[in-house]
Amino acid sequence: MKKISIIIFITLILNCYLAYSQFSAKLIDTALNDYVLFRYISCNSNKTCNQYLDITTSEGKKCNLIKRYDFINQIWEPIYIDCSRLIYDSVNDQYYQYYKRFVNKIITLDNESIILNNDSARLLIKQKENEDFSEILTDTFLFRNDYSLNFSNDKNNKIAIYTKVLPDSMSRYEKRIFISNNYGQNWEEFHFTDTSLPIHYIYSVYLPTDKDIVISTYYRPDKKVYLLHSFNNGKSWEKLNFFFDTTYNNEAPIMFWLDSLNVWMIIRYVDSYLKYFIYFSQDAGYSWKKQLELSSKYMLKHIEFVDKYNGFALGPNYGFYTRDGGNNWIPIVANGDTMFCRSFNEFNILDKNSFLARYDNNSIFIFEMKNTDIKSTFSYNEIFQLYYNNNIVSIDFSQVNQYNIQNISLTIYNLLGTELYRDIIESSNRQEIININFLPQGVYFISCTSGGVTEVKKICVIKQR
Repeated sequence: MKKISIIIFITLILNCYLAYSQFSAKLIDTALNDYVLFRYISCNSNKTCNQYLDITTSEGKKCNLIKRYDFINQIWEPIYIDCSRLIYDSVNDQYYQYYKRFVNKIITLDNESIILNNDSARLLIKQKENEDFSEILTDTFLFRNDYSLNFSNDKNNKIAIYTKVLPDSMSRYEKRIFISNNYGQNWEEFHFTDTSLPIHYIYSVYLPTDKDIVISTYYRPDKKVYLLHSFNNGKSWEKLNFFFDTTYNNEAPIMFWLDSLNVWMIIRYVDSYLKYFIYFSQDAGYSWKKQLELSSKYMLKHIEFVDKYNGFALGPNYGFYTRDGGNNWIPIVANGDTMFCRSFNEFNILDKNSFLARYDNNSIFIFEMKNTDIKSTFSYNEIFQLYYNNNIVSIDFSQVNQYNIQNISLTIYNLLGTELYRDIIESSNRQEIININFLPQGVYFISCTSGGVTEVKKICVIKQR
């Protein structure tokens, strides 16, 4: 029987004081006097944020309203209102709706134009503040009743519209995607006539560059999810490496393409139990590296980067941010809590330090980072201490209780920098127990990130017969 010894070396603290990053969550809009039937938000890369509201005013008027957020004065300014779908009954002194101009999506483009889609199979665009919406595309493809119409716009001049599920009356080789390369002025239909392509459903469309199109699909015969990448604007397609077994839930990944090569994805699947993972690829999805593994409670639904280093991974109740391309994901602590104040439905990233979050149809919050410096400095080993007993390493985090740090990211690396173990330690658990039998003899680094501080300890594992 082998005997394992462990030698603990020096500690390296990468910050001279604890400066952990908190977020403030501030309510910036809510339904007060008006009844909001639907609310959608869209921001562009210039931090222009518009919201569409289908409202019933306190006077009983049913209107389409678009408001734009003024970041300087921190108010929403109405820029468009349309109540023309109403007939006024002078006898009963009431308004009656005669035409339901229902909008199901809004997009704010980088040239400040606004695009709406409504359920009368019309695509509308508003290019200037002082003009009305004009029709730019009409097709029954846009009107799908029970079939959801989706937009894709990765903050450039390229836009795609598609339906996730085809009606039975529509062949899978008929037109499936409309794409515009000039801010919605002109549109091209993409037909999938190649019978070798594994397509029945289109889950999502991504537009990394003017030439790249990526789609995630579901193929019934295989009961599998596929990723298809076109490098030549849809003329030909290649299958990417998607190695997850999705037969349990038939779910496609949630992805963000920074460019034609760098892509992050959230995937939910069952291993020994339901988990959420974040993976990263720097070769257009041909190989993947795991960055984060979480339990099912985190329910990540949105991932987005503002550049190669700064990004967010967000779910209804929890969120994470990164400053190093996803190598370390730090839990968002907003108003002193890692759990959000609402269960959010929609997110719009503004910059590396802030984002908007919508809660149902009622309210909008802005999350903004603020740095909080704790005056007490850390000494030699105050983030965590290591204890060894019979092949078991105990990692104690009780020292950080006094600083009210909510979550701690724990990682073990070898000398080559290969990640061997990762976990998120929650506030309810201040001790992590690790059986090091899985580690071969050698030198390793244990890294703990708590807010803005990373502490690293080097250990040497020696195995004796």
